[in-house]
Amino acid sequence: MERKINSALLLGIIFVAMNLRSPITSVGPLVGIISEKLSLSGGQAELITTIPLMAFAIISPIAPKLANKWTIERTIFGTLMVLIVGMFPRAIPQLVFLFLGTTLLGAAIAICNVLIPGIVKKEFPDKSGLVTGIYSVSMNLTGAIASDISIPLVKKWVLIGTLL
Repeated sequence: MERKINSALLLGIIFVAMNLRSPITSVGPLVGIISEKLSLSGGQAELITTIPLMAFAIISPIAPKLANKWTIERTIFGTLMVLIVGMFPRAIPQLVFLFLGTTLLGAAIAICNVLIPGIVKKEFPDKSGLVTGIYSVSMNLTGAIASDISIPLVKKWVLIGTLL
């Protein structure tokens, strides 16, 4: 017997997915601006986009162990809290905070990347393809939008800052 889709859970998965690419894709177009403002070397600038990828490789294998210890739902919730916390240090114009925030974001995203497909298969066994498609589209669409709007937002923010 086919189960109905739990709309609240699906919305939660979409919300999580919307936050799994945009914190990374929004930075790529800004690397030049960030490098200039913080006087970064070429290697330091490259680390901004490399740290999340390194976190994926290092942290991803740990995700199932965390989910077994705390449940998949609690682990995803906790990593979302880490993701939110990781966004704040990146707004502080100092290198250590930029790298700290980027590391926290990368670790949180790595864990969610591993666990979301598991929760989809667990909670939507008859509709896992559909739900996977929905969360993939929302993840990639918001990532593309973040990449597209990051420079205009920064330019507008700088303009507003000079007017104040």
